[in-house]
Amino acid sequence: MKLEVRIAAAALAVSVFALGATGYQAFLQYDHNRISVTPKLDWRTRYNYSEYAFELRLVNTGLGPAIVRDLEVTIDGLSFATDTMLACSKLDEFFGLDELEHEQNACWTMALDEELYLRVDEEIVVYRIGKSVDSGNEWIDTHKAHSVGLSANYCNLYSQCFTLG
Repeated sequence: MKLEVRIAAAALAVSVFALGATGYQAFLQYDHNRISVTPKLDWRTRYNYSEYAFELRLVNTGLGPAIVRDLEVTIDGLSFATDTMLACSKLDEFFGLDELEHEQNACWTMALDEELYLRVDEEIVVYRIGKSVDSGNEWIDTHKAHSVGLSANYCNLYSQCFTLG
């Protein structure tokens, strides 16, 4: 066999090996990104003393963006979808809001065909009501705000899905 043919065969073998190594490295990088870019949704309740406002918030505390597929409000263990005003009216009823207070609150609805993207450390107010009282803790205890929560199905950018609640 001529020397030129041997050199060409060796070059071909090295290039095929390099192509395989590059493909394997790309696979490992994809897997690493999928694992390290994981969102984590959580919900929080907050009483804003300066504005006398109770807020129910959805927040992304993970390491990557979250794609929220559906979101439900839970009241004493019962779930209500946020794609209609039913969840809002159930929350108003639960907190005993009169007509005037109902007009002053804010409620966020999510249509089923929409997706909500939450960046890292981004949060949205799902429900907010203002109610003036002497003490925020008294108001929260009286109205059992700890009985309210959120549940959600959400995914990362690699279509790996998770559940909150």
